[in-house]
Amino acid sequence: MDTVTVAKIFGLFFTLIGLGVVTNQHFIRTVIEDMIHHPGIQLMASILPILVGSTLVVHHPTFNYDWTFLVTLLGYMVLFAGVFRLLFNSTWVHMMHRVKDGNFSLYGGLFALCYGIALLAFGFGLTPGGATWV
Repeated sequence: MDTVTVAKIFGLFFTLIGLGVVTNQHFIRTVIEDMIHHPGIQLMASILPILVGSTLVVHHPTFNYDWTFLVTLLGYMVLFAGVFRLLFNSTWVHMMHRVKDGNFSLYGGLFALCYGIALLAFGFGLTPGGATWV
């Protein structure tokens, strides 16, 4: 799968997820509370990012000095998140308590929205000069 296709897919995904998280804060807090009490969901929330992150890292292992850096960084961030959740589950559950009670989900949603828009812009060539970094 080429980098442009990956950018389009994850651009749409993160833009929509970011919009959903930003606009539905109460629902997100409810989901996090539910996740805190269900180990099966916690396991799936670690296995799926490991699978997706591993796939992205295999296809985009090196950091380049152009917009594809965003796709490579995404792969490593998702892989690290999944591994962290699996190896340090109790720490992650403690972090989820803090996320549920604070504004981190809002900031995370805004970050996902911005990251998604950037991937969409480069993936669909909406940047000045086409799909380039500058």
